[in-house]
Amino acid sequence: MNWKKLTDLTDHKVIKPPYNITYWKIENGKIWHQRKKLMKADIESFEVYENHDFIARDKNFVYFAWTK
Repeated sequence: MNWKKLTDLTDHKVIKPPYNITYWKIENGKIWHQRKKLMKADIESFEVYENHDFIARDKNFVYFAWTK
């Protein structure tokens, strides 16, 4: 499994072609999946799964899109 910290990525975002959709990002001190804010996600430990645009985790939860 290849996990990447969102804080280590360029511009703190995951953008994928061909449509350049922003799947994950840090904005205004919160984690966002597409256009939904993850209210309780921990920014410092937040990691995205490299091989799947909808899977991420932090020290407390595993996320599938915006669902814990």
